[in-house]
Amino acid sequence: MMKISPKRLAANLTESLCALIWRALHLAKTLSFTDTSMKMGNLSVNGLPEK
Repeated sequence: MMKISPKRLAANLTESLCALIWRALHLAKTLSFTDTSMKMGNLSVNGLPEK
């Protein structure tokens, strides 16, 4: 079994984290979210029956 040095492990984790962040930002850029597109009418607590 090959032993990985702490420096190499940190470098691998950093590279993976950077790639994950880049993908998340790229995906977020392609989605078109606006404040008005996320209406919460069905989740409103107004009008719930009292116990």
